[in-house]
Amino acid sequence: MSRTAATVLAAAILSLASAACSAGEPTQDGGDESPAAVSEALVDWAEAFCAAPEAIPTDLYIPFTAAARGAEVTEDDRRPLIDALAEVDRVLADAVAAVDAVPAGPTPEAEAALEQYRADVEEARSGFAEYADLAPVYPVEQLEDLYLLAGMDAMNLPYPLMMAETYLTAADLNEAAQKAPACGGAAD
Repeated sequence: MSRTAATVLAAAILSLASAACSAGEPTQDGGDESPAAVSEALVDWAEAFCAAPEAIPTDLYIPFTAAARGAEVTEDDRRPLIDALAEVDRVLADAVAAVDAVPAGPTPEAEAALEQYRADVEEARSGFAEYADLAPVYPVEQLEDLYLLAGMDAMNLPYPLMMAETYLTAADLNEAAQKAPACGGAAD
């Protein structure tokens, strides 16, 4: 499935889940307690956090032309893989820079989410670097395997609409994400 299709599917699922969770009017139990509103600083931070993966294009993929043409993998398929892996490395370097541009989290949970996302991007970059090291010397008869692994990993890179459900799971972060457009939320 292409990243664009996955993005559309995720957006549809999030919309349905949001509609199901917000159907009807809020109930009052008669108590004087009302939940504390999430701070504007946390909403602004969530917006910046969820926008960070915009550095990763939604159409980033590893083009596997041999499979597309239904042919055996040959030595001619090596160069496109090497070039694609170099592009992924460039994109992930931009993603690390985007993570570094996100301000420090205003809460410990926010800071932990930011640290986890950065670690995940660094881990992905390290994995693609291993593929790039292998690509020039990988046996031709197994090159298809390397294409498939790299392609699957490229499809699993984070994108904005998945940031909230993946990283912003603490109650205050989730509430902030619901108000941050980059997280798929609605601005007040």
